[in-house]
This record gives sequence, structure tokens and C-alpha cells, in this order.
Amino acid sequence: MKEMDCEMRKLYSDIEVELDKVNFNDIWSGFSRTEFAIYNKSKVFLKDDVISHDERFLGNTSIDYNGDKLAIWYIEDTSQENIEELASNIVHEMFHSYQFLNNESRFPNDLKGLDYPMDLKNYEIKYRENMLLVEALSSNDRNLKYDMLKEIIGLRIFRLQNYGDIIKYEFAIETVEGSAEYCGAKALRQISKEVYEKRIERYKRILSKDISKIFDIRRSCYYSGTLFLLLLEDLDISFTHEIHGQHQHIFEEVADKVGYSSIKIDDIKNLELERYYIEYKKETEKKFEDFFNQSFEKYKGDFYICGYDPMNMIKHKDKILCSHCIFLEDKVENKKIFLKGPLVVKLEKGTSNHVIEYYLKKIVDDMEQAH
Repeated sequence: MKEMDCEMRKLYSDIEVELDKVNFNDIWSGFSRTEFAIYNKSKVFLKDDVISHDERFLGNTSIDYNGDKLAIWYIEDTSQENIEELASNIVHEMFHSYQFLNNESRFPNDLKGLDYPMDLKNYEIKYRENMLLVEALSSNDRNLKYDMLKEIIGLRIFRLQNYGDIIKYEFAIETVEGSAEYCGAKALRQISKEVYEKRIERYKRILSKDISKIFDIRRSCYYSGTLFLLLLEDLDISFTHEIHGQHQHIFEEVADKVGYSSIKIDDIKNLELERYYIEYKKETEKKFEDFFNQSFEKYKGDFYICGYDPMNMIKHKDKILCSHCIFLEDKVENKKIFLKGPLVVKLEKGTSNHVIEYYLKKIVDDMEQAH
């Protein structure tokens, strides 16, 4: 066996040792350990097997494998992995397997989520919510924690009333991804309390100090979803752990139970966030300009998006820039196409997944460059 294969197999065994420390049902009632795999660019390492890498193994997620769900995690360099953190991340993906097996129906629509409102006031209010969440978790005053939770709920309801159902995109991410990240964090608490505390402090810092991260709404909600559930835990506020047949997001269930306090929106303003907001809009436009300023090839047709990397997509007007990859279903040829990024797709007006054109970076060979 090659040296890299030995390192990957040892890493797999080390993950299993850490997972043996975890009581899954204590993390989330009904949650149990599922199968997992780690992989690199050439091979996939399963519990009792090694197979060649194929396109099923893409990103860190849960996939269908031999009639069951399999949590997968990509390993770039075994020497750079922290085994405790890695085991925690595997638990996150195992929880996705558990969600799939229990017919979770509250997954966020990431393509519609790309139309999340680029409105400064919306972000200012959301940042206020994040600050309250961090302050509540850091407080030892139970009554203050509860009051802050009610204010968070009031602010979110205001945004929902003023910006519409697109705000529920956040609730969906927190319900599906936030709960998975929460399970990963609670597993880490059982594995190493010290590493767990460092992780939670990092999440608090991201939400309260790294202001520019708020514009990556999907990733931001991983952190807010985790901390929100930890706050509920602190306050002994229960919510439905059963997944099958649930349609209400966790936040909505809690809001109905807890209620909310009156809020003053006019007082919420953040000049530092406003500067980041202006810069973020400029950077988004520049990424599209940079793509189209290079040589590219255009393809027209009738396509539908059937797979994507939600962490690496941005939208501007009717175009989506995919820095990693995308899967398209060609309706004319009746086949699926895997496209590696960076690339841009153009949408049919008024749709979120109907592609009428896509643009691929032109590969210039050495002979062409010489001319």
C-alpha cells in the first residue's frame, strides 16, 4: 500500500476512535451513528474497502451509496487535519444522512436564496440580531438571556414582514445546516471540551467581529443556527427533534412558543457595516467583469440546474457565477452535464434554475499563446 493510502487509512481509524467517544442520542434524540467515508482526488476510503474516486464524491456532504446514505469528507492533506475537529465535521455530515433517512423536507432552496435582498437595512438588523445572540450566550443572567431572545425574535419577525418569505431562507438554513453544525459542535464537546469552547468562541467572533461575513448569508446561518440552538439549550426551551413530517422551521416553532418584544428599528444603524456593504457590492460586480474580460466560450440551449455547490455561487442580475462546479440537465439531449468552474450560467427571465446560456473559460493551449 502506498504511503498516502496508509495515511488515509490511519486517519479513518483515528476518526473512528474519536466517534466512539460520542453518544449520538444525547446530542439529538433519535440520532444515531451512520457510515462515513473520507476521500482524496484519487481514492475513497470506506470502513472495509477502498475504491477509485468518481463524480459521486464531491464536496463534504451525505450521498446515496449502495442503497444507503454515506457521510463523506474530502481530505486535501492528512498532515493538516485536526482529528477532533474532523470527527466533529463527520458528525455534521452524519446528521445530514439522518435527516435524509427521516425525510427532512425543510431544506433551503439555494437557487432562490441567491435572490436574497441586497438591502443595507436588512443587514443592519440581522447584524443586531447576531450581536444579541452572542451577548445572550455570553451572559450569566437568565432573565437577560430570555429578554434578548425575545428581541431577536421581534427583529426577525420585522424583517419577515418587510422583506417577505425570502427571509425564511435563513430559517431553513438554520434548521437544516444549523442543526447539523450544532450536532457536530455537541459531539466535539464530548470529544474535547477545550476544542469545543474554542470553536464556539470562533463562531461568536465571526458573527460579532467579522462583519463582512454577514453577506455570505448561507455560511453565516451555520453559525447563527448553532448558537441559536445553544441558547435554547441554556434556557431549557424545547423544540421538536423529530424530523419526519415536520414543515415548520425551528425558529418559527420557538417564536410561536416564546413570543417577542417590541423593537425600535430607527435606532439600528451601523456605519462600519455600511462600508462593507458598499465594498461587497463592488466586489461582486468585479468578479463578473473579470470573468467576462477573459476569453470564454458561449453555449446556448435548454438546461435546468440539477446540482450545484451552494457555498461557491454568487448571482448578479440574471447570471450566476459558479467558482467550483455545476450540474445541468440538457433537455434537448436528455442528459446531465457536469461543468467545472469557474463558469457563468444565464437564467431565463423570472426563473431560478432554467439556464438558456452558459459560459466556460476558454482553454488556451501553448501554441495559441505563442501566437
